[in-house]
Amino acid sequence: VRLFVHAMDDLGKSGEADALVGCVDLGDCRKLADIGGGSGWYSVAFCRRYTKLRSTIFDRAKTLEITREMISDCEESARIELVETDLLNGSFGEGMDAVLVSDVFYDRMKIRPLLQKVHNCLNNKGILIVRGYYSDPDGGGTRFGAMFGLLVELITNPGSTLATVSGLLEEIRTAGFELLKVSPLTPLSTVVVGIKNP
Repeated sequence: VRLFVHAMDDLGKSGEADALVGCVDLGDCRKLADIGGGSGWYSVAFCRRYTKLRSTIFDRAKTLEITREMISDCEESARIELVETDLLNGSFGEGMDAVLVSDVFYDRMKIRPLLQKVHNCLNNKGILIVRGYYSDPDGGGTRFGAMFGLLVELITNPGSTLATVSGLLEEIRTAGFELLKVSPLTPLSTVVVGIKNP
Protein backbone atom coordinates (compact mmCIF):
# COMPACT_ATOMS: atom_id res chain seq x y z
CA VAL A 1 0.00 0.00 0.00
CA ARG A 2 2.73 2.48 0.97
CA LEU A 3 4.62 2.02 -2.30
CA PHE A 4 1.47 2.55 -4.36
CA VAL A 5 0.41 5.66 -2.42
CA HIS A 6 3.86 7.20 -2.81
CA ALA A 7 3.91 6.36 -6.53
CA MET A 8 0.54 8.05 -7.05
CA ASP A 9 1.75 11.02 -5.00
CA ASP A 10 4.72 11.37 -7.35
CA LEU A 11 2.38 11.40 -10.34
CA GLY A 12 0.19 14.04 -8.70
CA LYS A 13 3.15 16.24 -7.94
CA SER A 14 4.56 15.84 -11.43
CA GLY A 15 1.91 18.21 -12.79
CA GLU A 16 -1.39 16.37 -12.52
CA ALA A 17 -2.60 18.22 -9.39
CA ASP A 18 -1.58 21.65 -10.69
CA ALA A 19 -3.32 20.96 -14.00
CA LEU A 20 -6.49 19.86 -12.21
CA VAL A 21 -6.62 22.89 -9.93
CA GLY A 22 -6.14 25.12 -12.96
CA CYS A 23 -8.89 23.34 -14.87
CA VAL A 24 -11.75 23.30 -12.33
CA ASP A 25 -13.23 26.35 -10.60
CA LEU A 26 -14.15 25.68 -6.96
CA GLY A 27 -14.33 29.34 -5.99
CA ASP A 28 -17.92 29.03 -4.73
CA CYS A 29 -17.32 25.75 -2.89
CA ARG A 30 -16.69 25.33 0.82
CA LYS A 31 -16.82 21.53 1.25
CA LEU A 32 -14.94 19.08 -0.94
CA ALA A 33 -15.10 15.29 -0.66
CA ASP A 34 -11.96 13.58 -1.96
CA ILE A 35 -12.96 9.96 -2.59
CA GLY A 36 -10.07 7.52 -2.35
CA GLY A 37 -7.80 10.52 -1.78
CA GLY A 38 -4.62 8.49 -1.22
CA SER A 39 -1.66 10.72 -0.38
CA GLY A 40 -3.92 13.76 0.00
CA TRP A 41 -1.99 15.85 -2.50
CA TYR A 42 -5.03 16.80 -4.58
CA SER A 43 -6.84 17.99 -1.46
CA VAL A 44 -3.77 19.98 -0.44
CA ALA A 45 -3.56 21.55 -3.89
CA PHE A 46 -7.23 22.58 -3.92
CA CYS A 47 -7.11 23.91 -0.35
CA ARG A 48 -3.96 25.86 -1.21
CA ARG A 49 -5.71 27.46 -4.17
CA TYR A 50 -9.02 28.10 -2.35
CA THR A 51 -8.36 29.33 1.18
CA LYS A 52 -11.99 28.97 2.32
CA LEU A 53 -12.26 25.38 1.13
CA ARG A 54 -12.26 22.41 3.49
CA SER A 55 -11.69 18.88 2.23
CA THR A 56 -12.63 15.48 3.62
CA ILE A 57 -10.59 12.54 2.36
CA PHE A 58 -12.43 9.22 2.39
CA ASP A 59 -10.23 6.13 2.21
CA ARG A 60 -9.23 2.90 3.93
CA ALA A 61 -7.60 2.98 7.37
CA LYS A 62 -4.22 1.70 6.16
CA THR A 63 -4.09 4.33 3.44
CA LEU A 64 -5.13 7.14 5.79
CA GLU A 65 -2.24 6.32 8.12
CA ILE A 66 0.07 7.13 5.22
CA THR A 67 -2.01 10.17 4.22
CA ARG A 68 -1.66 11.60 7.71
CA GLU A 69 2.13 11.30 7.54
CA MET A 70 2.37 12.77 4.05
CA ILE A 71 0.29 15.91 4.68
CA SER A 72 1.41 16.57 8.26
CA ASP A 73 3.88 19.28 7.24
CA CYS A 74 1.40 21.07 4.98
CA GLU A 75 -0.28 24.17 6.35
CA GLU A 76 -3.45 23.13 4.51
CA SER A 77 -3.75 19.94 6.59
CA ALA A 78 -5.64 21.96 9.22
CA ARG A 79 -8.51 22.14 6.70
CA ILE A 80 -8.34 18.50 5.67
CA GLU A 81 -10.27 15.82 7.56
CA LEU A 82 -9.49 12.13 7.16
CA VAL A 83 -12.44 9.74 7.34
CA GLU A 84 -12.07 5.97 7.25
CA THR A 85 -14.63 4.25 5.05
CA ASP A 86 -15.15 1.41 2.63
CA LEU A 87 -15.62 3.08 -0.74
CA LEU A 88 -18.26 0.62 -1.89
CA ASN A 89 -20.19 0.12 1.35
CA GLY A 90 -19.44 3.17 3.51
CA SER A 91 -20.76 6.73 3.52
CA PHE A 92 -19.38 9.93 2.00
CA GLY A 93 -21.37 12.22 4.27
CA GLU A 94 -23.74 14.88 2.98
CA GLY A 95 -23.91 18.54 2.04
CA MET A 96 -20.80 18.50 -0.15
CA ASP A 97 -20.31 21.28 -2.69
CA ALA A 98 -17.88 19.26 -4.80
CA VAL A 99 -16.59 15.71 -5.03
CA LEU A 100 -13.25 14.64 -6.47
CA VAL A 101 -12.90 11.05 -7.66
CA SER A 102 -9.30 10.66 -8.78
CA ASP A 103 -7.74 7.36 -9.85
CA VAL A 104 -10.71 5.38 -8.54
CA PHE A 105 -12.95 4.59 -11.52
CA TYR A 106 -11.08 1.83 -13.31
CA ASP A 107 -13.46 -1.12 -12.81
CA ARG A 108 -16.60 -0.43 -14.85
CA MET A 109 -18.73 -2.59 -12.54
CA LYS A 110 -17.91 -0.41 -9.51
CA ILE A 111 -18.62 2.94 -11.14
CA ARG A 112 -22.42 2.93 -10.86
CA PRO A 113 -22.73 2.16 -7.11
CA LEU A 114 -19.96 4.64 -6.31
CA LEU A 115 -21.55 7.36 -8.42
CA GLN A 116 -24.88 6.86 -6.67
CA LYS A 117 -23.19 7.48 -3.32
CA VAL A 118 -21.39 10.52 -4.75
CA HIS A 119 -24.71 11.87 -6.07
CA ASN A 120 -26.31 11.39 -2.63
CA CYS A 121 -23.58 13.27 -0.77
CA LEU A 122 -23.62 16.32 -3.07
CA ASN A 123 -25.77 19.41 -2.72
CA ASN A 124 -27.99 20.22 -5.70
CA LYS A 125 -25.83 21.69 -8.48
CA GLY A 126 -22.80 20.23 -6.70
CA ILE A 127 -19.72 19.62 -8.82
CA LEU A 128 -18.40 16.18 -9.77
CA ILE A 129 -14.74 15.95 -10.81
CA VAL A 130 -13.38 12.69 -12.19
CA ARG A 131 -9.75 12.36 -13.28
CA GLY A 132 -7.73 9.35 -14.24
CA TYR A 133 -5.59 7.61 -16.82
CA TYR A 134 -8.04 6.26 -19.38
CA SER A 135 -7.97 4.92 -22.87
CA ASP A 136 -11.05 4.58 -25.03
CA PRO A 137 -11.50 2.12 -27.87
CA ASP A 138 -14.48 4.21 -29.07
CA GLY A 139 -12.62 7.48 -29.21
CA GLY A 140 -8.90 6.96 -28.91
CA GLY A 141 -6.78 7.51 -25.85
CA THR A 142 -3.32 7.13 -24.46
CA ARG A 143 -1.39 3.90 -24.33
CA PHE A 144 -0.44 4.90 -20.78
CA GLY A 145 -4.13 4.88 -19.83
CA ALA A 146 -4.59 1.35 -21.09
CA MET A 147 -1.48 0.10 -19.33
CA PHE A 148 -2.38 1.88 -16.08
CA GLY A 149 -5.85 0.39 -16.07
CA LEU A 150 -4.42 -3.07 -16.68
CA LEU A 151 -2.02 -2.64 -13.79
CA VAL A 152 -4.55 -1.25 -11.33
CA GLU A 153 -7.50 -3.51 -12.07
CA LEU A 154 -6.99 -6.46 -14.35
CA ILE A 155 -3.85 -7.73 -12.63
CA THR A 156 -5.10 -7.24 -9.06
CA ASN A 157 -8.75 -8.06 -9.87
CA PRO A 158 -8.87 -10.32 -12.96
CA GLY A 159 -12.67 -10.40 -13.05
CA SER A 160 -13.04 -6.66 -13.54
CA THR A 161 -14.18 -4.85 -16.69
CA LEU A 162 -11.81 -2.03 -17.56
CA ALA A 163 -13.42 1.43 -17.65
CA THR A 164 -13.15 3.59 -20.76
CA VAL A 165 -13.96 7.26 -21.27
CA SER A 166 -17.16 6.55 -23.21
CA GLY A 167 -18.33 4.04 -20.61
CA LEU A 168 -17.55 6.46 -17.78
CA LEU A 169 -19.54 9.26 -19.45
CA GLU A 170 -22.52 6.96 -19.89
CA GLU A 171 -22.45 6.03 -16.20
CA ILE A 172 -22.13 9.68 -15.13
CA ARG A 173 -25.17 10.70 -17.18
CA THR A 174 -27.17 7.72 -15.90
CA ALA A 175 -26.32 8.66 -12.30
CA GLY A 176 -27.99 12.07 -12.71
CA PHE A 177 -25.20 14.42 -13.70
CA GLU A 178 -25.01 16.96 -16.51
CA LEU A 179 -21.63 16.90 -18.21
CA LEU A 180 -19.83 20.24 -18.30
CA LYS A 181 -16.35 19.27 -19.49
CA VAL A 182 -14.62 16.22 -20.93
CA SER A 183 -11.04 16.82 -21.99
CA PRO A 184 -7.43 15.75 -21.71
CA LEU A 185 -5.95 17.12 -18.50
CA THR A 186 -2.32 16.30 -19.28
CA PRO A 187 -0.82 14.19 -22.09
CA LEU A 188 -1.47 11.18 -19.84
CA SER A 189 -4.78 11.87 -18.11
CA THR A 190 -8.42 12.82 -18.67
CA VAL A 191 -10.74 15.03 -16.64
CA VAL A 192 -14.53 14.92 -16.58
CA VAL A 193 -16.54 17.63 -14.82
CA GLY A 194 -20.26 17.36 -14.19
CA ILE A 195 -22.95 19.00 -12.13
CA LYS A 196 -25.62 17.26 -10.07
CA ASN A 197 -29.07 17.64 -11.54
CA PRO A 198 -31.73 18.64 -8.98
